[in-house]
Amino acid sequence: MSNFRLARTLYMARRYDESIEQCRKILEMDSGFPLAHWQLGQADLEKGMYREALLELEKYKTLTHGHPIALAYLGNILARSGERSRALQVLEELKAVSKQEYGYALGFARIYAGLGDKDQAFAWLEKGYEERSTPLYFLKVDPIWDPLRSDPRFNDLLRRIGLSP
Repeated sequence: MSNFRLARTLYMARRYDESIEQCRKILEMDSGFPLAHWQLGQADLEKGMYREALLELEKYKTLTHGHPIALAYLGNILARSGERSRALQVLEELKAVSKQEYGYALGFARIYAGLGDKDQAFAWLEKGYEERSTPLYFLKVDPIWDPLRSDPRFNDLLRRIGLSP
């Protein structure tokens, strides 16, 4: 798990090549470790390696049996790679799951951020804030939120969470 944490930290520091290298080391030891596929897909995405990112997120989705978090990240990658119709399909899948389970507001926000729909992304981030969603602690550093950083609502949300902009 410490290897994964290192890969995640490198990703948050925007050291994508090193994060990718660390993920590959993890997968050499255990090719079925879902989080390594997830993190590798995220780093690939930030490098603009959409095909590779999609492959890794598909593996993550399979290994987690279609977990809603996997759907959210897959939807974000599809949207950012220009596969809007597939991203919208994943969004519908997530909506169906969220009717049965609670707590996926940030998943919707991730997909809408990828689609470039800032208003919906912020609406879902607000819902996540109201739900006190733990992943909001990474809002300030996670590259997935970069498309929203220039919007004044982003800094307002950071302040309310207790993270200085």
